[in-house]
Amino acid sequence: MNKALLICAAILWWATLLLQAATTTTWNPAANPSGTGRWTEKANWTGTIPAGGPQGDYKCVFNVNGARECLIDAAITVSQVVQGDNG
Repeated sequence: MNKALLICAAILWWATLLLQAATTTTWNPAANPSGTGRWTEKANWTGTIPAGGPQGDYKCVFNVNGARECLIDAAITVSQVVQGDNG
């Protein structure tokens, strides 16, 4: 019983570290009025473009009211996609 509890605690600790390590960036195409709404346009994000790849450690937040839709125009890998606040 104690061994199973220890394993569960270790898994939760590891998962928490992974989630905390993600770089958060927010979709905000209103800051880029001449943009096309493409994922790969840096000006559509408040931080860096979450390009990802095999080690895509990004938390992408979509919480700006009235924002245009995001057109994913490249292969991406991210850790989290959050819609709305408090995610």
